[in-house]
Amino acid sequence: MVREEVVGSTRTLQWRCVESRIDSNRLYYGRFILCPLMKGQADTIVTIP
Repeated sequence: MVREEVVGSTRTLQWRCVESRIDSNRLYYGRFILCPLMKGQADTIVTIP
């Protein structure tokens, strides 16, 4: 059995809205910052109607 050490952050994740708008009754847009991330880490979250 191979054991891998996984390094994770113990800091609390924070979300911040940097832009939001309503383009129509059914189309909403928002842009957020998620931090802190570790070096080399990134996330993309997309919802397509």
